Amino acid sequence: MRIYRPESTRAIPPGAKVNQEKKTVTYRGRGGEIVKAILTDSGKMRVVQSVWHISFRDHLDRERDTAAFEDEGDSRILAKHIENLVIWQGKPLPPDLQAYCDQLNPRIAEALQSCALLERKQTPLARPLSELVAEYGEALTARGRNDRHVNRTIAMAREVVATRGFSTWDDIDRDKVDAFLRDLREGPRHVSYRRSNAYLTALKSFCNWVANDRGWARESPLRTLKSLDVKQDRRHPRRALSIDEFKRLLHAAQNGPARFGLPGQTRATLYAFVFETGLRAEEVRRLRTADFDLSNHRVLIRGVKATKNKVDRWQNLSAGLCGDLAGLLTNKLPSAPVFSLPQTAAYVLKEDLADAGIAYQAPDGSFFDFHALRGECASGLISMGTDVKTSQGILRHATAAQTMDVYARVLNQNSAGQAVAGLRDLYADEAKQANEQVAARTGTDDAPELYGEVYAKDKHQPTTSVNMRQATPQDDISTAAVAQNQGSLQTACPSWRAHTDSRRIPMAPARRARPTGPTPRPNWLCSGSE
Repeated sequence: MRIYRPESTRAIPPGAKVNQEKKTVTYRGRGGEIVKAILTDSGKMRVVQSVWHISFRDHLDRERDTAAFEDEGDSRILAKHIENLVIWQGKPLPPDLQAYCDQLNPRIAEALQSCALLERKQTPLARPLSELVAEYGEALTARGRNDRHVNRTIAMAREVVATRGFSTWDDIDRDKVDAFLRDLREGPRHVSYRRSNAYLTALKSFCNWVANDRGWARESPLRTLKSLDVKQDRRHPRRALSIDEFKRLLHAAQNGPARFGLPGQTRATLYAFVFETGLRAEEVRRLRTADFDLSNHRVLIRGVKATKNKVDRWQNLSAGLCGDLAGLLTNKLPSAPVFSLPQTAAYVLKEDLADAGIAYQAPDGSFFDFHALRGECASGLISMGTDVKTSQGILRHATAAQTMDVYARVLNQNSAGQAVAGLRDLYADEAKQANEQVAARTGTDDAPELYGEVYAKDKHQPTTSVNMRQATPQDDISTAAVAQNQGSLQTACPSWRAHTDSRRIPMAPARRARPTGPTPRPNWLCSGSE
């Protein structure tokens, strides 16, 4: 076996610079690169190739020659492995030799295949990318990814590969992928940053699977390609409804006709359920009757093919919502789906919003679609004073930043003004004491309510039923039984139907006072009855 760099003697090309003292010739190659050669005594130049070659005899004692690498050390390592391949020809390769062959350059792998030292199945990176992408899809399915996610990921990866003409692993080029994504954004399709990132994520996950999971490559060729900031190009921003708007939505759904096979009462319960739990649409579709434990006010969210983190989790429910669900689960088999939510869930909600007089798309361009109900849950938790970690646990986010920056929104548009007005309490001690003295003389307490005025109070109107009573801030707090169970809040409260009464007025507190002790779940849907 011999390792060498081939040499050849050629005539000096026109325009070359000849240094007689150093015996060198400098000229430009065909690619425009600067090439240096050795000047011979005969007036010609001797060119030494940059790539090392390996000359060896195969298992049939035939003389073979193959190009190696530009680095001499890597070429000598390849020569040592070629010797082992000759010895192990026709036999299963040892693990270390097989691992080296898995990472071989397709050009070298093809040369060794022509010598019958390697079989095609022993060099995965020499296979067409279409086969590797299909194998990646099978790996995703084996991991438990749902079919929709697998099909979309494989389709986007194949589109990039086909459009840029990538046939083997070595063809994948960072700059070409970056140009493809730029064409998607700036070309006729004019896709958003989020969609562009989806294409990049699909191809990068495939490359990471080849390099890290399978160990067929040393590193991913797209490791330095970064995603774009989607905040700079938001095509479908979502918003949160005010409490009054959300009550109107529930009332319109409850009294509306059946839509897409869902009765009005079922849709109202569905919206309240998603508001309290923050579940995604796919998670709702996979709920079965057996997943509900209404006696303990909780539901089991199964992780397999449903949640993103693939972890089973019990989610707590309010007592009022459990009462509504009890009627919905009656006479259903344990394996029956609870909510037959269609894929067009946004259209179902859109018609109920129209009945409630609420715009699907606000004047500022923000939308309230089905996934916005998850943001409504986050916004409600934060606005009622729930700590960030508890809110993160209920929504099952990986980080608290995702809960606060992506999902939580302002429910009360005047909250900023109220917060600034509340700063006066830090220094207006005399005015505060004067107000307290006036309240003591009149026998009244003008402290702000926790969630604002829920009922239109009239102290001169007599109570006509045992179910009709005055609601006070203390009643609001005392009727909420709060328990800590696996990182989420459990609230025992009456049904949300009581709040569709026309006598409710919007809640706009002048200043919110935080109660001491545990923080209850939102009381705008489940307060005491009149």
